[in-house]
Formats: sequence, C-alpha cells, structure tokens
Amino acid sequence: VYNSNRLNLIRSTQLTNIGSGNQRAPLVAEFLDRQSNQRFLFMVNHLARGNNALRHQQATLLNQWVGQQNLPAISVGDFNFDWSVANLGASRDAGFDNMIAGGAWRWVRPSQIVMSHCGANYNSILDFVFVNNLAAGWNGTSEILVKPGDCPVNYRDDLD
Repeated sequence: VYNSNRLNLIRSTQLTNIGSGNQRAPLVAEFLDRQSNQRFLFMVNHLARGNNALRHQQATLLNQWVGQQNLPAISVGDFNFDWSVANLGASRDAGFDNMIAGGAWRWVRPSQIVMSHCGANYNSILDFVFVNNLAAGWNGTSEILVKPGDCPVNYRDDLD
C-alpha cells in the first residue's frame, strides 16, 4: 500500500534466497518519489521466529544484500530480534548485530522504548525500521504505537 499520487512503483520483487521452507521472503519495492525525483528501495520483512540459526542467517543475508545496493533503502517489519526494553538492548538476539554489522543498516530508534508485542514472558522489541547509509541522512523517525487495550491481561502468545 502506497500513495500512488506521490510514488511511482518502478519494480517489486521477493528476495527468495532469504528464508527457507515456509519462511516469508522479504518483499522489496523500488519507488520514485515524484516530488523530489528520488528513487529508493522499501523492504518489508518477517524473519524466522522459532529458528534462531535461520533468523541469524537471514539478518546476515540482509546485511550483505544492502551492501550491494546503490539506492537509499528502508527496511521495516517483524525481525524477531528480542531487543530488551528492560536493559536497553544489552540483551538482544544475535540477528540484530548481524543486521547492523559494518554499519550496513542503521536502526531508526524510537524516542520512547516500549515493547512492541504482547507476551508476559517478553519485554522486548521485535519490530524495527532500518535504513542504509544512503538513507541515513534523511530526516526520519520511528514510533512504537501504544494504545489502551493493546495487550489485554488475558492475552495468550502462542510462543508462551
């Protein structure tokens, strides 16, 4: 979903080499912003939750992929990196470090750090916005939206 009055879709693809079996392949769209004449890549991800080794490999492959791009890139989605809210990321999944290794991606860190999912056993961020170096100078922000009732007391996470 995008604003077709502002953005022109140039191409879209799935990165089928990132993922395995029933894992979702990242979706990538190349857009042209009609107002600025800027081309950029926008990627949506959902990395493996129940397979740590695969998730770490996916993050490494995303790091390698973005290093080969010559356009600004934005990557969003559920990365399942379990970045700890309680200790401000001192505890986190190794996939986070694989993703940002060598400065390939930069996290557009929200000003307010709150968990991004419901689950009594987790106090972490799973959902992220990353940009590559070519987009790092853009004036972007991210926010984890919180509203009353998001996580009802009787919520049951399938992974709990």
